[in-house]
Amino acid sequence: KIDSLISVANTSMFKDPKKTVEIGEEILKKKDISDSYKISSYILIANGFAAMNDFKRSIDFAIRANELSEKTKDNANQIRTLGLIGNQYTRIEMREEAWKYLDKADKLTQTISLPDSMKYLIGNINLLKGFLYKRSLDCGYAIKHFNKAIAAFKKDKGNGFAVANLGQAYNQKGHW
Repeated sequence: KIDSLISVANTSMFKDPKKTVEIGEEILKKKDISDSYKISSYILIANGFAAMNDFKRSIDFAIRANELSEKTKDNANQIRTLGLIGNQYTRIEMREEAWKYLDKADKLTQTISLPDSMKYLIGNINLLKGFLYKRSLDCGYAIKHFNKAIAAFKKDKGNGFAVANLGQAYNQKGHW
């Protein structure tokens, strides 16, 4: 039941982000849901608010997801939420804050092992760092991180997120 709600919320994200937020809130109201579902709900809500350009609320919910993933030692969701927070700060041009979260995520990817289904997160972090380096006009580092992102995404061609972001990484790398 909850998995199907999450699926609906994810497919509604860009067409109807308000619905995504509502579904996330609905899941959180359920009794006895696992921490994993709470984290997923916070991420849904954060992404819904991001799609509505409400970055403050997006960051607030992403931080809640990150705090819970840290507390429960959910490494994949820690990386995912740190990347989400870093991305939101990048979108509102708060680069120092973005760096703080992306560097923390990057360090975590180097110290833990991710399941194969989550290795695309390494690519995501490198793609976001590449964006930041590109905005800082630091070409060498930007290309280095875009290449790392491309390598990570190529390993996971069965994952829709990886395929979409692989195109982004090539596109960004090609704009030099």
